[in-house]
Amino acid sequence: MRLANFDYSQAGWYFVTINSQHGACLFGWAEDGRVQLSAAGKMVAESWIGQRVSYKGITTDRFVVMPNHLHGILVLDGTPPGDLRRSLPEVIQRFKALTTTRYVVGVKTSDWPRFDGRLWHRGYYEHVIRNDADLDRIRQYVSDNPARWAKERESPASAFGR
Repeated sequence: MRLANFDYSQAGWYFVTINSQHGACLFGWAEDGRVQLSAAGKMVAESWIGQRVSYKGITTDRFVVMPNHLHGILVLDGTPPGDLRRSLPEVIQRFKALTTTRYVVGVKTSDWPRFDGRLWHRGYYEHVIRNDADLDRIRQYVSDNPARWAKERESPASAFGR
């Protein structure tokens, strides 16, 4: 759900969540409140961090790769004069394309688990971070996600979803 009439190429802080297709756990596992990344999960993390090198005017802040999704904060710093202006949807689309290509190579060369149809779910969740309190709350949410994942998986209600 996008904000109506909001320019997602303007400078700002954005929180995003990107899910694997069908919730497939392809990027690692969680135990003892921590995420253990598979080789594929490490590739996703490196690709996320690499955006600040690949694109001028983009910074990554706190993020976590989970077994079947990624939470991260992206900062669009503004575009240097003469450079192409990037929007949040374009950055996410390129991230998904890059990681899908790299994942396919991993399937072919390193026996990574195959995925069904697409690596990533079609859309993504985004939230425009509006102030410091919002940023602090989201950073805490990202940091706490591995512990929450393990706790949710241990609850009797989720036992049938394993």
